[in-house]
Order: sequence, then C-alpha cells, then structure tokens
Amino acid sequence: MEKQYNKKKQYIIIFMIVLAVLEIIWLLFGEKFSGWAVRRTVFDWVHISTGLMPRADLIYKITALALLFGILFCIWLLLYLTERAVDKFLEDIIQLLDNIIDGRGLVSLNLNQETYLSKCAAKLEKLHELMLYERSTGAEDKAKMKTLISDISHQLRTPLSNIKMLINTLGRENITKEEQNLFWQQFVSQIDKIEFLMQSLIKASRLESGVIDIHRQEQSIFDTIAQALGNIFIEAEKKGIEISVDCKENLPVYHDRKWTEEALFNILDNAVKYTPEKGNIDITVSAQEIYTEIKISDNGIGVSPEHYEDIFKRFYREDKVHDYNGIGVGLYLTRQIIFMQNGYITVHKRDTQGTVFKVYLPNKEM
Repeated sequence: MEKQYNKKKQYIIIFMIVLAVLEIIWLLFGEKFSGWAVRRTVFDWVHISTGLMPRADLIYKITALALLFGILFCIWLLLYLTERAVDKFLEDIIQLLDNIIDGRGLVSLNLNQETYLSKCAAKLEKLHELMLYERSTGAEDKAKMKTLISDISHQLRTPLSNIKMLINTLGRENITKEEQNLFWQQFVSQIDKIEFLMQSLIKASRLESGVIDIHRQEQSIFDTIAQALGNIFIEAEKKGIEISVDCKENLPVYHDRKWTEEALFNILDNAVKYTPEKGNIDITVSAQEIYTEIKISDNGIGVSPEHYEDIFKRFYREDKVHDYNGIGVGLYLTRQIIFMQNGYITVHKRDTQGTVFKVYLPNKEM
C-alpha cells in the first residue's frame, strides 16, 4: 500500500509540476498565442463551417482556467490519496497493536521491507520483547524477593531466639560472673548477625536506588586493602588462616577508597568464610598499562565453573553454601561498585583448590 501510494504521489507531483509550468508559460505568452491560434488553426475551420469566430481573449482565459483547475485537481487528488494512505497506515498500526495485545505477535509481517509500517512494526516488536522481558524479570524478582524474605526470616529467627534465651538466662540470679561474660559475648555475637543482615539489605537498597556516590581520586591502593583486611582479620585469626599481601605501599590507583574497601571486603569476607581452618589467602597487586590488577586467591570450597556469572547476581547463593551465613548480595554489590569506577572483575578456579578473584581498577581517570 505504501509503495503504491508513493508511486502514485510521484506521478501526480510530476503532472502537477508540468501543469504549473504550462500555466506560467500560458500566462506570459498565451494571449498572443491565442490570437495566432484563432487565425491560423482549427478555429478557421470552425469559422468557415459555422460562421462563428471564437474570441482570442476568451480562448486564453478558458485555457488558463483549465490549467489552473488541473493543478487544483492534482492537489486535491494528492491530499485524498494521502488521507487514504494515513488511514490505512493507522489501521495497520492498530492491527499490529491488537496482535501484540492478543499475543499473536508480528509473524505475518515482513519486517525487512523499507516502509514506514515495517519500521514501526520493528520498533513495536522490540517494545513487545522488552515488555515480555520486564514481565519475566519482574516475576523472577518477585520469586527472588520471596526467597530472600524467607531466608532473612530463617536467619533472623535463630539469633532472635538465641537473644531471647540469653536474656532469660542472664535474668537468673544463680549464674556466675564467668557465665555472665560468656552469655554477654554470645548476645553481642547474635546482635552482630542481625546488624550484618540489615546492613546488607540497606547497601543493596542504596545501590538499586542510585544513592551511592562514587568520588574517585588517585591514592594508594595499599591503604585501601589494609582497611579491608582490618575488617576480616579477627575472623581469619580465629580460623588460623594465613594472609599474605604483595603490594607496593605507594602504588597509586584512581579509585574511591570507601566503596573500593567495601568491594574488597566482600571478597575477603567470603574467602575467610569458605576457607577451612589453617587455610591461606593470597593478595597480589600488580600495575599494568591501563589497569591495576588486585588478585585475591584462597584454598576454600571454590565456585563451580558453571556458576561464575551467577555468583554476581543479586540474592544468588550456591546450594553448597546455604549452611553458611549470608544472603547473596556481597558479590553483587562488589561488581556494581567496581563497574561504577570503570573497572571490572573476573573469577577463576585456583590451580589446586579454591577460587581466584581478579579486580581491575583504572590507573587514571577514564
């Protein structure tokens, strides 16, 4: 329909231009030509046969009006065909929308044609695919959120029950001072677990809402790693885990210290959590041409190769780590923080046993 309309439109416009040129020529030279035509052409025969002699000025005016009406007719015809083409185009668009609403899709339409309808259909198809993706993602997010709430409820139930039991125990008068101190330590430990859960949710919420602001500057990456290690040192010491660091103290890297420390802490916290007693964690930092590589390796339980991408998803946890504390937002936060600094992160299997995380941060502003 569109191609036929375009072809007709071209013919009409050409014909209208021809008529307009003739109209201009006729207005300039038609009066003299009309007088010559009356004397020299068929009008002589009309005069001889009927005795009537057409007037030259009348012929000139009639011909000029005929050309003008011809131009006006072409304009009307062009507007009429345009209106019909627009109506047909809108009907087709409505039909496409009905097909999408009814779930029939755009199978019957050739999207490779160079027409406005096919272009609109292609855009509608992309919109339809995006809507389907958003719908499926929304359903998946709801399922994940349901699982998350269930996990949080399960993980909160235990420390809350322990806190309630500890409070009842501490209220007794027949416990010794040593027992009181022990119970208070356990009480604080349970409070820390609850605080960890709440902080994880708050960080994830801030990241999702775009509240996190990254302020990067060139500064020592050694100090940032030291601060991240300070937060996991006690737990590592309890398990007898040996930590080695190979990094120059004055190595400058363009990064946000606060949030990079948070990202590295999440990796190190997992390393301590999933590494057995007497294990080891190695941190190696090397400056490359564009990026600085921070390699963190451990000899823990490792990550299955088929789940290398999954572990960075929000709320994802492998089946083999469900007995460990956590809700699956640490590595998700880590990758988002690194990406926001124009860096990237990879995960690999260690040669013998365990996992190797490699964080790449730009040496300069990008």
